[in-house]
Order: sequence, then C-alpha cells, then structure tokens
Amino acid sequence: MSFKKNSAVILIDFLDEFINGNTKEVLLPESRSRKLIKNTVKLVEKARKKKIPVIHVHCFHGETDSIFRITGKHAIKGKKKTKVINELKGKIDFTVYKKTYDGFYKTGLEKLLKKLKVKNLFLAGIQSDCCVMATGFSAVFLGFNNFIVKECVETRTKKRQEIAIERLNKLVGEVISIKRIK
Repeated sequence: MSFKKNSAVILIDFLDEFINGNTKEVLLPESRSRKLIKNTVKLVEKARKKKIPVIHVHCFHGETDSIFRITGKHAIKGKKKTKVINELKGKIDFTVYKKTYDGFYKTGLEKLLKKLKVKNLFLAGIQSDCCVMATGFSAVFLGFNNFIVKECVETRTKKRQEIAIERLNKLVGEVISIKRIK
C-alpha cells in the first residue's frame, strides 16, 4: 500500500506528559511506549518522503475544563510537559488543539483536511481505545477513509489494545501494518 496524494498522517496526543510524565500522567508502560515512538517516527519519515502532511492533534486544556471531572487534570496549557515528544519535534506540519477525546469536535481539523484536499487518514496515537477511536469515529461520519497503523497506536494494557484493534478494524477503518506502507 502506498500513500496516495490525498492522504494525511494524523498523530494523536504524542505528548511528553503521557510518555515521560510522573506516574499519574504516564499512559503507557515504557517498553510499549518506546516501540510506539520508534514506529511512529518511521511512519512520519515515510510520509515526509512522499510529501504527505503530518498533523498532530494535541490534547490541550484550561485549568477548569469539564473533561477533568472524568479524567482528572492533564495536558494543561502552560505546563512544561504539555508539549509534543522530542522525537517528533520538527516533523509535524500542522497542529490542531482539542479539548475532548475527539480530534474533530470543536477543532479546525476538518477544515484543515478539506483545505489540503485530504480523503485518506493514516491514524497513529495514544490511546487507541479512547482518543484514537473517538477521532476515527468522527472521521468515518465525515466521510474520510481511515487506515489505522497497528504499530503506531497503543493503550494502557495489552488486553485493552487487543480489543481496541478489533473494534477499530470493524468500526473505524482498515488496520494495517507499517510494513505495508511504501
């Protein structure tokens, strides 16, 4: 499978806080987060070689956002760790900020994708069973074709990851291996 010219890579929540934060903030075990980052950097490099836009959908909150009643405080504007991970710095073409699980809800993502004439989304991110899935659902409803890059999505536990991959493949789009992307 090759990137088509009307494709984009959508990175979701590759935040320093979620990878390198304190115990309460980190969303993934280190061994899995390192593999995720390594594979995501490969995906981004493949996209950049083909001049495919790379968009980071970035969780970013004010001190009193309503989502905190469910999730607890995280990704607060102005905090040092609320930034993209070092491995992806300088490799992102556009950043879209979100306040919910869904990268489309009350953001400029759809408008940006239409401006870029994007029809195919290659999804990568943290957490596959939350923000990746919510963003993927909206993408389906908005008419985008989704490809979930299996090695580039991850969540808290292996069991949750297995369930998420199955659901993403049935409900959001084709789950593909990074090895298939040329």
